Amino acid sequence: MPAYKDAKTGTWYAKFNYKNEKGESKTKFKRGFKRKRDALDFEAEFKTLYSGSPDMSFRSFYTLYKKDVSPRIKESTKEKRQCQMRKIMPYFGKMPLAEIQPRDIRNWQNSLIKKGYSNSYLLSLHSCLSAIFKHAEKFYNLAKNPCTLAGRPKGQQGKRDMQIWTLDEFKLAKSCITDPCDRAGLSMLYWTGIRYGELRALTWKDVEGAEDFSLLNWPTIQKTGRQYALYISKSMRRFKGESIVTSTKTDLVRSIIMPKELIYDLTVYKESLCRFSLEAPVFPYRRVFIEEIIKKAHQETGVKRIRVHDLRHSHASLLINMNANIAVISKRLGHKKISTTLDVYSHIFPDEEGKVISLVNKVNKSLNQTIRQA
Repeated sequence: MPAYKDAKTGTWYAKFNYKNEKGESKTKFKRGFKRKRDALDFEAEFKTLYSGSPDMSFRSFYTLYKKDVSPRIKESTKEKRQCQMRKIMPYFGKMPLAEIQPRDIRNWQNSLIKKGYSNSYLLSLHSCLSAIFKHAEKFYNLAKNPCTLAGRPKGQQGKRDMQIWTLDEFKLAKSCITDPCDRAGLSMLYWTGIRYGELRALTWKDVEGAEDFSLLNWPTIQKTGRQYALYISKSMRRFKGESIVTSTKTDLVRSIIMPKELIYDLTVYKESLCRFSLEAPVFPYRRVFIEEIIKKAHQETGVKRIRVHDLRHSHASLLINMNANIAVISKRLGHKKISTTLDVYSHIFPDEEGKVISLVNKVNKSLNQTIRQA
């Protein structure tokens, strides 16, 4: 593996042959190295990268990883991962991928914990790093994923825990909202549990029967047993100053049956519009929309100020306390797995073990009475 010195600049350069992904012979040339060793290291690293060996550095493997997964993930995910790598690359960048041990992962975790990051942020960084090693394990013959053996980090709890509005609190909050658009938006999030991005992406075409919604038809809609569904197939977010439409967070398409109260709010809102089109967005873009409504409700009624996403949690809590089937709840929320719903809302579910113990105690009491009578 020769390296060459440039007589004019006094720096070193690397020039060597390699085979690309198609098996074609190519020549690589790179100049500007201060030391001969740097040029030789570049050649060795470059050839290792193309061989797909786990002996390459973590930084080089991440270049491969990005190339592999970029066509398969959303732009928003790429942007998020780029931010996460700022906490990962400085620590692991120069380490050989195959030599990174569970203790290295734990030392990295501990360095982040000491900085006081929230538990949710630590878990997101850990998941990002683990995904990289899992990819190496699956496609590049890495012996094991050190993140699996190191375990998940546990830092400080987030500054804000999950908060919810009960049905009474929701009705109190809504009582001070007079604008038809605001009332419909608040109702949509509370009664369906959809994500905020999904709300923003809605068009009237996604609202079943929307063309028939009118106050004149409302008595008929109210009396009939027909159910109207909301079709969720996309999401909207801001990316580099523009609104872009993507698939939903979990790439799932779902339909959600709407309660009559929500249908009424949508009807009143639709009647207030100057123009109506099935292709038009249900809710026009505003930088802060639901946040303003929640803030107003808090100021005027004293109801606690929650985050927009907490309306989704409020919907889930409402269904759980109504003893709704967990599979139905998971489907309405758009979770890929029921286990996700259980993990997120396990603390809300009623104390089933307490019920079981009560039943056992009743059985024991009856048994004791039988024994005494005998």
